[in-house]
Amino acid sequence: MNHADPVLGRVLRSSTTGYTFGFSQAHTQPPAFGALVKTAVGDSHVFGLVYDQRVMDDALVRQIVASSDSLSEERIQDMRMRRQTPIEISVLSIGYEQGGTIYQLLPPHPPDALQPIFACTPDESRRVLTSFQYFRTVLDNMECPSEELLVASIRHGAGCQPPGQAQPYLIGAGRELTRLLAHDHQRLDAILRRLADFFNATHSLPEVPYG
Repeated sequence: MNHADPVLGRVLRSSTTGYTFGFSQAHTQPPAFGALVKTAVGDSHVFGLVYDQRVMDDALVRQIVASSDSLSEERIQDMRMRRQTPIEISVLSIGYEQGGTIYQLLPPHPPDALQPIFACTPDESRRVLTSFQYFRTVLDNMECPSEELLVASIRHGAGCQPPGQAQPYLIGAGRELTRLLAHDHQRLDAILRRLADFFNATHSLPEVPYG
């Protein structure tokens, strides 16, 4: 892991299936829903998908909301910059890398508290999301909006493909979804309908910037 990369935040709590980290960079945007992030656990790198963000309150926010004073935009921005409570971002673990090999399995151990979190580069995202074995991990998880998360991750994976490979990637993803959800046509239809727009617009898929 390149420690010159900017730290997005640090782990607040974790489990084998995922973790929550605190994001408090006032001048930057938090990672988007479905973004791939990474952290270290021993000699392994654990990869996960962002599936939830929570803006928690604090004493200052409560005091301001309770007051009847009108707030200027400058004051609102200043208060946001000085918040003492970080945004809480939840991540679903979908795989790990050990010895140069990526396994789309739950990691053997969760990350420790205060472990730094980094954004994945397009090359890392392409390597991690090339295989579709993680689909089952997402579909079976009851804590995340699995259908929306899966669509977001597929779009992210397609956007990281080499020129001309986004559409074949989406076709492969659709075939794997059809296999996994062959007996759940309603759920399959809901996901494929969400992917249809991306499939028809692969020529204009956004390029994923390096994190």
